[in-house]
Amino acid sequence: MSGDPAPKPPIPLEERYRSLLGMSKVLGAIRDPEELIAALGRNLRPLVHFDFLSLYLGDVLEDGPSWNVWRVDERSVVRLPEAVPLEETVEAWVVANGRPVSWPAADGEPHFPALEEALARHGVRSFRALPLATPNRPLGAMTFGCRQEGAWEGAEAGFLFVVADQVALAIDGAASFERL
Repeated sequence: MSGDPAPKPPIPLEERYRSLLGMSKVLGAIRDPEELIAALGRNLRPLVHFDFLSLYLGDVLEDGPSWNVWRVDERSVVRLPEAVPLEETVEAWVVANGRPVSWPAADGEPHFPALEEALARHGVRSFRALPLATPNRPLGAMTFGCRQEGAWEGAEAGFLFVVADQVALAIDGAASFERL
């Protein structure tokens, strides 16, 4: 595997932003959270280059918080080691701090040794965990992994943030509708 940057999706960035807005309208109309998650995986593939994508959604129930892991892309290559307590996961850190995490870690970012070892073992060379939040509440985290180095730099990194914001709004809308 070379250190070459990941090939970009075949659609130019400006067109992907327009497609994302259209996808947001479609996702926003879906009221069933499980259907929304399945549609998300199908619709993001042409817009974002990734080898795996996961959503970690926290729900607040009457008896306390629970954590649901949805595997969006069935081609996932990394499973989180079961021995890692939830509070030590990158996703829990991202939700608690409202900040993204990348791997290889940038200066000043926290390290997650169990995750980093699993990513390296599976040949994942780029990883991003982004917060999913609305202005009113955190919802969870969205993670992308890619076997190519430098998959999301510059404008691509900015696009991932917009993707996460749109996904958070769609998930919040579906969850709100389900509660009604």
